[in-house]
Amino acid sequence: MKTIKSLFFSLFISATLLTSCTNDTVNDLPDMHESKAIQTAISQLSNLYHEDGTINESMNPSGHLIFDFCFEFIYPINLMYNNSSIITTNGNEELVEVLINTSDQLFIAGIEFPFNVAIYNPETNAVELLTIETENEFTNLLENCFFDTPCDCDDEFNPVCIEIIQNNQPLIITFPNSCYANCEGFTTEDFVDCGLTSCEDDCSLEEDPVCVEVLNPNGVYEIITFLNACYAACEGFTVEDFLDCDSTPTCGISELEIEIGETNCGDSYQLTVNFQYENTSSQEYFDIYLRNEVVIAQFQLSELPLTIEHFPLSGYENDYIKVCVNNNQDCCEEIEWSAPDCSPNDCTEEIIASYLVECPWDINASSGDYIYIFNSDLSFSITLIDNPYSTSGTYSLSTNTSGEIIVSMLEEFNDFNHVWTFSNCDFANLQVTSSDPNTNTIEINCSDDCYEFVFPIQMKLGGTEAVEVASNGHVDYKLGLGYEFIYPIALIINDEIILVYQGILEGVCGIL
Repeated sequence: MKTIKSLFFSLFISATLLTSCTNDTVNDLPDMHESKAIQTAISQLSNLYHEDGTINESMNPSGHLIFDFCFEFIYPINLMYNNSSIITTNGNEELVEVLINTSDQLFIAGIEFPFNVAIYNPETNAVELLTIETENEFTNLLENCFFDTPCDCDDEFNPVCIEIIQNNQPLIITFPNSCYANCEGFTTEDFVDCGLTSCEDDCSLEEDPVCVEVLNPNGVYEIITFLNACYAACEGFTVEDFLDCDSTPTCGISELEIEIGETNCGDSYQLTVNFQYENTSSQEYFDIYLRNEVVIAQFQLSELPLTIEHFPLSGYENDYIKVCVNNNQDCCEEIEWSAPDCSPNDCTEEIIASYLVECPWDINASSGDYIYIFNSDLSFSITLIDNPYSTSGTYSLSTNTSGEIIVSMLEEFNDFNHVWTFSNCDFANLQVTSSDPNTNTIEINCSDDCYEFVFPIQMKLGGTEAVEVASNGHVDYKLGLGYEFIYPIALIINDEIILVYQGILEGVCGIL
């Protein structure tokens, strides 16, 4: 292989000398001009790096550009973008920045001649300087790089080393295995001792364990055991750091208890966790795991007893946690308990009917804001706020196959024949939708006083003359005698005065 590389190098030098004396095929490019060769070189060089500019280890087996790529630029070099702007790069790191920031719109299109590169000359076994003065010379150099025939080597790490000369000094190049070295033209006869020795090589295999306490990258203390003191010393520990492995206290958790608090029916509930612990070293943290080793979070021991406001329901009959101190799987305790029953209360037509007549309902729609008033006799009235318009009708309740309560309204002019669907019976969090696509919100409005009359108002009994009523007590008295209201009636609802033009009023504060 090395003979072949020597032949290629010799051919390249010959081609360089030949093209320096003729202009038959490729014109010399003086100073800064467009260069297909630099575009090719940039494209191939970018394969050695990730998009963020970090080294692609698989494409850099030796860690030396001359072998992993083909050559190395001698800086500074001047490069030209496709928009004719010029950038000077003073090192490989700056060139990598240029590589990762190129795009289809902005890319390197030229280079200033002459420039120098460092190449490996197998004839002299040395890194040598080569001056590239023309585009043709640059093209010849790239043609001898064999970018299209990469090494096909496995990832086995069995390093081999070769020694070359750079700057008149010996330099050891390490390849991950002999395959990569062979690809560069080296054979077994070229391999030298890598000198890969370590402190442990001088340690005996005598088993005399010593232990030390260390802080791992996760911020957790743990006990590390070495085969003997020599191996511990190789890692920088001294006798003062050693612990007696046999007497190292064992971490322990006991009396793990849970207490179920408020249940947020749906997906979580309040859970309080408490336990006793001992021999936790200098670490003060513990982790709580769910099933399948899913970690909720890490907490301080000082937080015990710990209340988790939204402990997730597992969906199983029993819920479960495992508590581990210091991320130590030898210092854990687990507990299982019956999950709280978060099934929603049965929702019935009777419950929704009571809600309907409890208070007025505020409806926000694209056509305006309305007040719906439901009565216990299955009649209802609708009033448009800030408008004399009002209408009335009847309603009915039913239950669909999904258990939802349906309120169907039949209004006298058929303009408000809507259907409301109640998906739950939770008064504080009612979920109700309307069949009317113009309806934005539906809300029950229960204040301490559902509404107030704007006195005086007028009432009458049958065909008798109207009488004036000026108090809530008087209204209740007249209603008890069978009197009816004379419309329109002014009411105060939500601190606003509205006129009700029809509908049945049952009582002073309650059911409209």
